[in-house]
Amino acid sequence: MAGLSLVALVLGTALVGKVHPWASLLLNALLVVGFALVSIGLLEATGELAWALVGVVLSVLWMDTRIQLSRWNHAAVCALCPEGCVAYTL
Repeated sequence: MAGLSLVALVLGTALVGKVHPWASLLLNALLVVGFALVSIGLLEATGELAWALVGVVLSVLWMDTRIQLSRWNHAAVCALCPEGCVAYTL
């Protein structure tokens, strides 16, 4: 349950938009911890490695979701910026 809470916290924060760089670093570290807790929790709850692998697959999908949310936030910031930003192209 703690792992899912960490993942939900990080993904929810990604929806908010811009956060302080140190907070972003901490949240990304907590995301990895959440992934580990989800996989370990599934293994402990079921005793089967297959379910732990399902947790790993879910973690990859959640990581991709986090990356996409970050890209969307960056695109929104770039759309409001008067300067021509070419550092990131989506």
